[in-house]
Amino acid sequence: MSNLNSDPGRPGYYGYPQYGQPPMSPSVWPQTLPRREYPYASWWSRVGAYCTDVVVAVVPAVIVAGVGLVIATEPTRAAREEFGPSAEAELNWLGVVIAVLGLFIYLAIAVSNQVIAQGRTGQSLGKKWLRIAVIEEATGRPLGPSLALARWGAQLTINIVGNYWLLGIPGLLNSLWPLWDVKHQTWHDKVVHSVVVRIRAREGGAFVRSGDYSG
Repeated sequence: MSNLNSDPGRPGYYGYPQYGQPPMSPSVWPQTLPRREYPYASWWSRVGAYCTDVVVAVVPAVIVAGVGLVIATEPTRAAREEFGPSAEAELNWLGVVIAVLGLFIYLAIAVSNQVIAQGRTGQSLGKKWLRIAVIEEATGRPLGPSLALARWGAQLTINIVGNYWLLGIPGLLNSLWPLWDVKHQTWHDKVVHSVVVRIRAREGGAFVRSGDYSG
């Protein structure tokens, strides 16, 4: 992959100039150049995209896991109907397998949506519907699957630590951080130096910045 920073005037993937690197003349020092600002996505649009992505992954997984649990516990229900409420029976292992399959369905959807698709295009399904995208701050381009995986992994780690060891405080702060951060970044954005921006599509599938229009 070529070094994008070697050409300061080259636009990024979403039509943004490379962040902080407008074309410069030999008479201007880089320290005096104006800093370009991205049209950062609002906190509410990020929450909406996140909730959409969670629903897209969780609902199919819960349905499959629920069916599996019903099948797995059917022998016990039948035994209790015949012999009383204290009766027990072995699990139906086909149901157990189906229930575990629900977990893999969740992981498959989440990884394909938030790592592969978002890494390649900048957009998960939720971000696409809300017209926002996650990009590299320095280049204006999608993160790529590797950085997208690191970003998603950092988010999961913060939430797990917050929920199970520190009373949910880190996860809550991470979610709320864009409300007062100058770049509207979460902690997992800062880990991989990403920003979430507003975009809009035009004919041909290209994207342009949306800082100068409403809606």
